[in-house]
Amino acid sequence: MIFFIIDTNSSVILFVKGLFCGEQIHIYMSNIINLTQAETETHAYQNEPQFQGLTKSCAMDKSAYQQLLAQPGVEKVRTYFGLDSSNRLSIVVVGVDAQGEDITNGVILGDSKYCPNFCPSNSPLM
Repeated sequence: MIFFIIDTNSSVILFVKGLFCGEQIHIYMSNIINLTQAETETHAYQNEPQFQGLTKSCAMDKSAYQQLLAQPGVEKVRTYFGLDSSNRLSIVVVGVDAQGEDITNGVILGDSKYCPNFCPSNSPLM
């Protein structure tokens, strides 16, 4: 059996359960990517004709994420993509517990600042 879990330290933990001895092997992988990969991924989205003029990024306050992560039981963070009342791509962020379930009875993040209206002036990701 193989499954992945993303923990609050931004690590992906790959669990592999042995067939005979039931051992678990923990392989830690980071969610951190380099700038080249980040540029490749963001530019691929931004250069697609069907996404021209649409939301390129969403920014949220650090304190909002801190409140989300400070909730009891939060082990991970999950980001959902949605459409706001103006039909713009938006994000909704929730905490996730140790069983992989969304924590929806606490802090839920949304109402982010959108780019193209709130864009960085000098970012290699744009």
